[in-house]
Amino acid sequence: MEIAFNMKNYTETPYQRAQKKVDSIKVFYNHAIVYLLINGASISIWLFIIRDFYEKIENQGFKNWIDANFLFFTGVWTIVLIFHGLKVFKGDKFKTFKISFIKNWEEKKIKQFMEAEENLKQH
Repeated sequence: MEIAFNMKNYTETPYQRAQKKVDSIKVFYNHAIVYLLINGASISIWLFIIRDFYEKIENQGFKNWIDANFLFFTGVWTIVLIFHGLKVFKGDKFKTFKISFIKNWEEKKIKQFMEAEENLKQH
């Protein structure tokens, strides 16, 4: 698979590779702008609308639910945006790390299953 990926890049012209890079950067910037707009609006709504409503809520469980949802979705989206940025700006270095991590995991799992099967044969 890595060979096919490299062959694909090899057959592309430098202009095509540069254009793909520019397109991926544009997509990342659009992602970042949407992130800032949505989270800015969300924080504004929280500060100016929900905060007054929030103070009147007596059910602590509901308050915790509101807080958890706000923090969870903002946190997950932040992590996704960071990984998107790493993929766009670090490119092959990030892919190499990701691929080596996955391959190491695969090798460990293969060894684990082989050992388990070997143990079953011995008993």
